Order: sequence, then structure tokens, then C-alpha cells
Amino acid sequence: MKVSQELSISFRLRKSKSETNGKRTIMLRLVIRGERDDVSLGYQVNPAKFCKKSGIINGSFPEVIEINKAIAKTRTDILYHYNRLKDEGDDAPFTFW
Repeated sequence: MKVSQELSISFRLRKSKSETNGKRTIMLRLVIRGERDDVSLGYQVNPAKFCKKSGIINGSFPEVIEINKAIAKTRTDILYHYNRLKDEGDDAPFTFW
């Protein structure tokens, strides 16, 4: 989800390895002013159930609903803090951690 020229938020599955149960970890990819970082959300899912385009899991099981809520909350929190900093006029160069 490209929010602006300065901010992009996307959710994807870790490509490097699958867990022994065949599930893969959901990763947040955050790009701010060209600086990119990937962060694990700590959830593992069946790759066949993950929608690459929307960045959520297909299904209606309680675990799926919980993970999709966590993804939505993460996206909302990032947008909130990004917009808050932008409104305060913070033009300092951005760095991750």
C-alpha cells in the first residue's frame, strides 16, 4: 500500500525459509523516504491462504481473524504516527532503529 511518495506499507511472507510445519512468517515491509526495513509480525501462516495483493489471510477461522486484525492495527498505527510526525513538521532525515 503506497500511501505517498514518502511512505509505503506492505505485508508479505518471509521468503528465506519455511518453518517445519510448512508455514511462513508474515513480514511488514516499511519504506520511508527511500529507507526500507522488514520486520516480523510474529505470526506464521499457510502460504496458500495468504493474499499477496491485499496482504491479509483468506478465511474466517478465529486465528485468521486475529491475525488480520493485527495486520490492520499495525497499518493503522504506522499511518497514525507517520501523519502525526508529518503534521508536526518533522523534516529530519529518517533512520530505522
